Amino acid sequence: MNYKKWLCGAGILIMGCMLSGCCMSHEWYEATCTSPRVCSKCGETSGEVKGHELEEANYQQPATCTECGLTEGDVLQADYEKYGIICETKVDTEYPFVNKCYDNDELTTGKVIFSDYDVFLSDDVHEERDGYEWRTATATMIFDDENANEYGVGRYSYSISDYYDIQGANESWNNNVFTVNYNGKDYTEATYEVEVLQDDWVGDELIINLRFFISVPVGYDGVVFWLCDSQTRSLYEEYMNAEQELKVVQSDGTILFRLK
Repeated sequence: MNYKKWLCGAGILIMGCMLSGCCMSHEWYEATCTSPRVCSKCGETSGEVKGHELEEANYQQPATCTECGLTEGDVLQADYEKYGIICETKVDTEYPFVNKCYDNDELTTGKVIFSDYDVFLSDDVHEERDGYEWRTATATMIFDDENANEYGVGRYSYSISDYYDIQGANESWNNNVFTVNYNGKDYTEATYEVEVLQDDWVGDELIINLRFFISVPVGYDGVVFWLCDSQTRSLYEEYMNAEQELKVVQSDGTILFRLK
């Protein structure tokens, strides 16, 4: 055997391994959404890119890759925005509220004020619920004009709606428990309750105070409390479907207060 040639060949092989850095094996970085496997020593690539794994868009974020966070497109359009429903009522601000009188079709003009808006996890009456928070406010109605005093104040109505998904919340409604979708997840135990704090005449004023409490996922800003006059109240019977609810919140006779 020609030892000089063998040693020369071995030396070339060793030098090649040293230069490539991968004589024994590659050390791979795993494939990503945009890159195949890459050797950390020599830069050689292997296989294919993983591609993006997109979660569907929801009302809070567009379609989003679960691996790298890339987003595509837009968030889903909220129903109130789709139907052009304006919901800009503020706290501690008076809003006119025109309603039919009780004894006849004359109109009485009162006012509505929303106040004491608060967000909390629990209090003496409302227990803390995992993943949920309580949102509350007071709606005060005052009627003091001549027609109210002479003919009384007719029937009005109130409840809540979902800013993002009117139909979804409506169709899931069951004994004041409903479902909202937040960040792509269904929360099936949102709740609504209301307490009538006052409903009587004080001198020449009829004062009605409603305190409402809604339990929603932490951070959820889609619940809308609505108050409608007797004319709008006639759009539905005892229970309303999603189509009737849409007409109610679109009505000029409805005042909307978003708990955000």
